[in-house]
Amino acid sequence: MSEEDYTPDWSENKKWTEFDWEMAMRQSDKFASKYFQLLDRYGDLPGSDDIILKQMGGITSPLMEENDFYIEFDIDDLQEIEDDDGETFEGGFFYENTPVYMLLRQVAIGWCNIYATFLMPEHRKYGVNILFHLGRSMAHIAGSLGDGQYENVASNLASGKRAADQVNKAIGLVEQLNQYRPAYKKVTEAINKHLREIHSKIVDHLILLRSKQK
Repeated sequence: MSEEDYTPDWSENKKWTEFDWEMAMRQSDKFASKYFQLLDRYGDLPGSDDIILKQMGGITSPLMEENDFYIEFDIDDLQEIEDDDGETFEGGFFYENTPVYMLLRQVAIGWCNIYATFLMPEHRKYGVNILFHLGRSMAHIAGSLGDGQYENVASNLASGKRAADQVNKAIGLVEQLNQYRPAYKKVTEAINKHLREIHSKIVDHLILLRSKQK
């Protein structure tokens, strides 16, 4: 079955296999990429949301339910959250304290600095594409790591593989920057060194998940 022919049934996600999760996440990445491209093209126009939705063919992300687009809190809800005596997460969530996530986050911040101070204006759109893939990889690795309990290994594995794929895409784009301006090599070599280290850590994480699956 091809990716285009596959329609994930989110209501049955508790029964999903690793294949189901990965196909849904592939479609989610594809959706996000297309939306990102259209946002760059039409984002400054009046009524851009309607224009983009029309260009998307009216489709929504396969990992989102219709009601997920509209989340409302009233005053009591907000107060309850502020007054909650439960876990404070002062030390951060589990995934935020893992070496792979911390390094990926550091690289993403570093790339933001490079984008702002080093890239030529005509190359910044290209730089945003790299940042897009770094952002997607952070989202996927966070989903794969979760709270460290790995209660749904199939989902954790699919997220981890998507994170690795997004890191690979970022590596390829960073390497291509040298074709636009040789001076970029000073920063691209350092960034890709860290990205390859991140990819290696993700592979180690996937091996760990495979062992838990068995």
